[in-house]
Amino acid sequence: TDYKGDGTNTTGYNQISIYITSTKNSDAGGLEIQFSDDNSSWSTYFKDTYFTNTTFQKNYNILNTYYRINYTTTSATFTIKSRLNT
Repeated sequence: TDYKGDGTNTTGYNQISIYITSTKNSDAGGLEIQFSDDNSSWSTYFKDTYFTNTTFQKNYNILNTYYRINYTTTSATFTIKSRLNT
């Protein structure tokens, strides 16, 4: 299962908080936090891995005007929440 998020404008914010729950582990490095200055060309700056039955809550510094989340896992039910922080 591959999830590719939409770009979100980060103007006025310093960090992104990411929360994940899932019925299965993500692929190794299956969580990607990507940034873009034009909401079109994307670069991956952070990669992480989610493990089942753990609490995943991490903060990432904002590095450009837009961000999006990509997530890759085997067939699973998962929830990803993100919040912009000042």
